[in-house]
Amino acid sequence: MLGRMTRILVVHASVGGGHINAATAIVEALAARGETDVHRADYNDLVPAWQRGPVQAAYWWALGHLPILWRAYYRHTNRPQPTLAAHALATAGVERTIDLIAALRPELVISTFTGGGALVGAARTRLGLRVPHISVATDYLPHRHWVRAGIDHWCAPCDAGRAALIANGAPAERITITGIPIRASVRAAIATPPDLRAQFGLDDRPILVAAAGARPTPRSQRMLEALAELKTPAQVLVCFPGRVPRSGRVRFIPVGLTPRFPELLAGCDLLVGKAGGATVAEATAAGTPLVVCDPFPGQEEDNASWLVERGAARWASSPRELAPTVDAAVATRHLHAAAA
Repeated sequence: MLGRMTRILVVHASVGGGHINAATAIVEALAARGETDVHRADYNDLVPAWQRGPVQAAYWWALGHLPILWRAYYRHTNRPQPTLAAHALATAGVERTIDLIAALRPELVISTFTGGGALVGAARTRLGLRVPHISVATDYLPHRHWVRAGIDHWCAPCDAGRAALIANGAPAERITITGIPIRASVRAAIATPPDLRAQFGLDDRPILVAAAGARPTPRSQRMLEALAELKTPAQVLVCFPGRVPRSGRVRFIPVGLTPRFPELLAGCDLLVGKAGGATVAEATAAGTPLVVCDPFPGQEEDNASWLVERGAARWASSPRELAPTVDAAVATRHLHAAAA
């Protein structure tokens, strides 16, 4: 398909780092093969604010206050039959998407977000264009919303992800297992792992990285308080805003939101945090075991189960269980690293 320079559009979404990271990795890979006429579009810029704002507010409210509600919605809509939610994703923002595609006239579109894939598919139909459209799934067990009319091919993260896409209506012959794209900075850090002990003045205790996203929440604070109860002496690099607790056995080093996260991931002994698709892909590529804590209902719970079943992670089911789960994971981290 890419035998010459091609005008390519990559549609991602700034609703989580995974979709953006996957898009960045794709753009880097295209540049490495000489494709320079590559354009990026954010789903959030395509959907009008009056539609986007209430939906995102409801999403974050449900995650923070009533996660059982989001879990029920996620499971209910994960079925081959069309739903009102699927229709809404394919119509909110379609006019702006039509304008973008009509103006740019891409020869290939790659989407890394369900909503972006829906909008591109709908716009392509409305314009009567046959521009090839590839959807790159960034969850290990892709939801029904990844399967849309107007998508020609899917990139699946694994065998189980391919099976999930097929179950939700994607033709088997139009799915390729590629894994989730990984950024060049992550691959560079994996190739040459940094000496975090020298960089941060650490001792011989195991090095843990705690990651909980960009939004400080009561749950992320509870994660830190739980880690202070570890029986295993450890050092924790904290990669999110929060109040660092005191502990006799655990040393906390605030790092904050940092572009050096790939280095921390590649150089640490254990990652403690959520289970977003990009995080899982990067951690397993680095051979870094993971203790999953407080995953988002739905896709992150599926990612966590996928990791645990393969021995690459442990899952703390509650803040109370976090410290003993991390203690156990540190003791067996070499086995988990090999599985990762």
